[in-house]
Amino acid sequence: MVEESERSENSVLKSIQEKRNKRREEERNVGWYSWLLSDYPVLVLFLCTCLIAGSVAVSVIYVDPPDFSEPSKGFEVRGTDLADRVVTWKNLYDNTGYNQTLATYPTLYAKRRVEAQRQIDKKKRRLDRKKNKNKRKTKNSRSRLRRSAFMPRWNFTENGYFCYNPKSNYARFVLESTQQSSLWSVEGLSSVCQAERALLNHVTYSDVCIHAASPSSHPVDVATSCCPTFSVSNYVAYLAGVSSCSAITSRDLRKVSSLLRDCAPFYANKSLSSHCWKRRRDERLDENDGCKGAPSRCVKYDAVFSVFHYLADKDFLTSMLKSDSDFKYSLRHTAVFLPAMKNRGLLDLYYNNFRDPTLMSGTGLRVAGVDFGLNDHVFDRTLQSDMKYPLAAMAAVMVIISFYTKSIFVTAMSVIASVSSLFMAFFLYKVIFEFTHFPFMNLTAIMVMVGVGADNVFVYCSAWKTYKQFDARGSGPYGRKNNGKLDPARLGVVTRMTLKHAARSMFVTGVTTASAFLANYASTVTAIKCFGVFTGLTVLMNLFLCVTWLPAAVIVHEKYFSQIFFTMFKRCVAEKGRCSFFKCCSVFKCLQDCSRVFFQKIQIYIIVKLRWFWLFVGAALAAGGCVAIFVHPKLRLPSKNSKFQYFKSSHHFEAYALTLSDRFDFENEGIGYMPVSVVFGIVPMDNGNPLDPDNKGSIVFDKHFDMSHPQSQQWLLDFCAKIRKQPFYKPHGGEYDDLKICFIEPFKEWMTSDCVTADNSDNSPCCKKTKFPYPPMVFEKCLKRAVYKLYNTISFDRLTPGPRFDENDTLRAVIIEFQSVQPYTSSYQDVDAFYKDIKTWIKNESDHAPEGLRHNAWLRSELEFYSLQLGLYQGTVTAIGLSMGVVCVTLIVTTCSLTVTILANVTIASTIFMTVGVLVLCGWELNILESITVSIAIGLSVDFTVHYAVAYLLAPAMGRTEKVEHSASSMGPAIALAALTTFIAGLCMLPAQVSAYYKFGVFLMLIMTTSWFYGTYFFQSLCCVLGPRGTPKRCCDCSGSSNADDRCSRSLSTAASKSSKTCGEGKVASSESQSAAMMEMSSCTSAAGD
Repeated sequence: MVEESERSENSVLKSIQEKRNKRREEERNVGWYSWLLSDYPVLVLFLCTCLIAGSVAVSVIYVDPPDFSEPSKGFEVRGTDLADRVVTWKNLYDNTGYNQTLATYPTLYAKRRVEAQRQIDKKKRRLDRKKNKNKRKTKNSRSRLRRSAFMPRWNFTENGYFCYNPKSNYARFVLESTQQSSLWSVEGLSSVCQAERALLNHVTYSDVCIHAASPSSHPVDVATSCCPTFSVSNYVAYLAGVSSCSAITSRDLRKVSSLLRDCAPFYANKSLSSHCWKRRRDERLDENDGCKGAPSRCVKYDAVFSVFHYLADKDFLTSMLKSDSDFKYSLRHTAVFLPAMKNRGLLDLYYNNFRDPTLMSGTGLRVAGVDFGLNDHVFDRTLQSDMKYPLAAMAAVMVIISFYTKSIFVTAMSVIASVSSLFMAFFLYKVIFEFTHFPFMNLTAIMVMVGVGADNVFVYCSAWKTYKQFDARGSGPYGRKNNGKLDPARLGVVTRMTLKHAARSMFVTGVTTASAFLANYASTVTAIKCFGVFTGLTVLMNLFLCVTWLPAAVIVHEKYFSQIFFTMFKRCVAEKGRCSFFKCCSVFKCLQDCSRVFFQKIQIYIIVKLRWFWLFVGAALAAGGCVAIFVHPKLRLPSKNSKFQYFKSSHHFEAYALTLSDRFDFENEGIGYMPVSVVFGIVPMDNGNPLDPDNKGSIVFDKHFDMSHPQSQQWLLDFCAKIRKQPFYKPHGGEYDDLKICFIEPFKEWMTSDCVTADNSDNSPCCKKTKFPYPPMVFEKCLKRAVYKLYNTISFDRLTPGPRFDENDTLRAVIIEFQSVQPYTSSYQDVDAFYKDIKTWIKNESDHAPEGLRHNAWLRSELEFYSLQLGLYQGTVTAIGLSMGVVCVTLIVTTCSLTVTILANVTIASTIFMTVGVLVLCGWELNILESITVSIAIGLSVDFTVHYAVAYLLAPAMGRTEKVEHSASSMGPAIALAALTTFIAGLCMLPAQVSAYYKFGVFLMLIMTTSWFYGTYFFQSLCCVLGPRGTPKRCCDCSGSSNADDRCSRSLSTAASKSSKTCGEGKVASSESQSAAMMEMSSCTSAAGD
């Protein structure tokens, strides 16, 4: 017995010694990076600080700050065939004119003709200048007199009609009743009158309004000297013959209602127009003029037209045509036009009065929409004021991180890492990669950092806690204790194990997320390219700091600050009756216990037992998303042509632009047919920087262009004749229609004039004796003469079709233009068919053109919005394909299981379908921001699924159900917390007025909810049914030494027995203990692989 006892004692001592030797060996072989972090964490923090400070210093000193004064800059397509044509046409427009690359007339020829006439007309010009000078003096004196004689208030019975009629370029706002009642009543008109006076009572209004002369001679008040506003109340006052809108009675309203009812049919059939009064007054009406049939009282001053066209909504005209009662006319919305142009001078008026709801109290009205032309100016201020919401999101996430890590120091350092990653990405973006354009969309990277940064902190701190506890259990009863503080000699070992697994997990999620953002570089829209690159760099910089800055901060906390919380807790326990901190800790502990019960018991039960239910629900929701995206209502391309949404839809500016503008007829006037231009001689090439909206490049001339060749002249003449016979051609008519269509036709007609004019001037060879087609020398000489003479009779501008001359008067390009039958529309399908038909026809015709016109004949029309739609569609598809490719490769490399990769891809696809389907049902269209969200949704939704997939494969159990239980218990709390923080970050953005902030916040909330649901319930249920059993050979390859084999087997059996014992006894294991089992098996795997 004694011998057996001695052998047992020796065996125990030997085991302890072996364990100590093993731990000493681990302490010696931690690796250089883990050694550097554990022994010199302050040095690592210092080096990172220098790197961050250097990046910030260079960015501040050598880089101009971002300018958001033009927020829509960069929202254009570059790099496509259609975009090249759009950019080339823009260059052609910008470089045409006086002292430019091209001109619409021969400059040198014109200068010689002007110099020849200079001496002859010198005396006449001197006299004319003297007369004009006297006129200007008189006019200026009258202007000064006019500005010094203002009326204090407009009186319609004394002062007559308004100063002018309303115009579409005047500032305006829309009023609507808060009680959903009609404004066409005495009370409603009185409220409109009261509301407009209250809104315009501002000191700056008189500086921007249009003034009118007053016939009275009494003193005036400059602050109330503006022309009257154009409102229904003022028009009713004028038409009823009362002094002001406040004096309107029911009798006056019936009188005006009768007039409008009688005139409504003439407005409806287009007999009334904005020029009827002027034409009738000047007696310029012809037999075919529609104004001739309208009664005089309907035409006078065009007042009735102004009411129907500018001030009342469309429903008012409809009710006028249908109803006979004076008081049953529907006027829900009315526009009030200011006697002021849309300009920046109205900014103070808008901020002080139109954003103050108290001014409208008692009127029963509210300002429904505003159009002052201030979108850019207000956006810049709103963007700055809305920055408080990302800061609020960051503060909320900081609170959650501090409770999770129990360290203010680690929380502060994690926030510094997130903010620093933005500055470092800005340095790389501006200095290294030399991106010049910084769109305001890049600011949404702050929200990405709030979520991604918090996720990385949770992953690393969770792994740190797990391995710290794992190492403490491994020390045994003879290990060194330090009141819960980690043994300094073991810092390197724990750091090495934490980095080996946490860094790998962060690398996977960081690479997939960054790849999803960087995939947007494949887009053809400049702003999307810039956003993708900057946000992708931000994610990568955050990943870099999370494997350098964050581990060093955690070690510094462990060395110097870890005892602070422990000491405070002990003191509060001793004085728990008087310590409020203890109460907070007790509440937090209670919440922690409740969450542990939910994640370790309840959630596992509902996943495993209800797996078929979750599969059905997930598949049904994904199928519903597919129906919403592809069937009805469908994911549509943007439909609001040329209207970029700056603010959320409830904002005054956006409410007018998106909905209210369609209620008034004047907003829909001028919508005609799309013109088509065919350009010869200019290469459709964008040789500028596609990443810089201000760099459009320069004009590239076609070296083969030769218009003067007789064959080119004849072909162009025949080409113009063929255009008139095509179904897409629309006869336009007008005085200069022939010139607009094709200059060669009027030029040929001009060449048929007599060779000797009435004043005996010789026009040879530019006369009828020269037959068409003309010799090249004659063509060039006579064309310059014809254009010069025509230039003196017709107003030419940059858009005038015809020849283009360079600075040497050489003919370098020709533009012909005609009207098409295609109306202006934002429909992608209609414009796409129209563009392709005409492009194909022009291509077929130009293939048979002479050598001088055969090359670089291209089509141009109003296709900027169509180009944006096409670029968004193609760029989104490309970005999704690239993102999915990166995700598939990452999953294969990470999980080493084809089955899990397929299940994960099914889960990610279902998440995307569900997310985009909900956004479509919310009315989202595939615009700039929406295109970005769809492409990055893949990167943001893959993280949770990857975490669960790795945990499933590393589970010590062999069965599907046991593996799911392990992955749900070990990763469920961390994933739920990561989803919660990002959800809260998105929630904090909902009050923002900037549309990008608001929509990105909604997207973050939705993608976190759907990805958490599908990852936790749908993917886990799939694994319960179809997941791989056992331990994948490629994931746990114990093919190393025999010691590694034995240790791997012992670890597996030990972990499995622990799990079985815990489940059998019905106990609730902590997330840390479950994670420790997984990490123990993972350590076995890594050691065996080594």
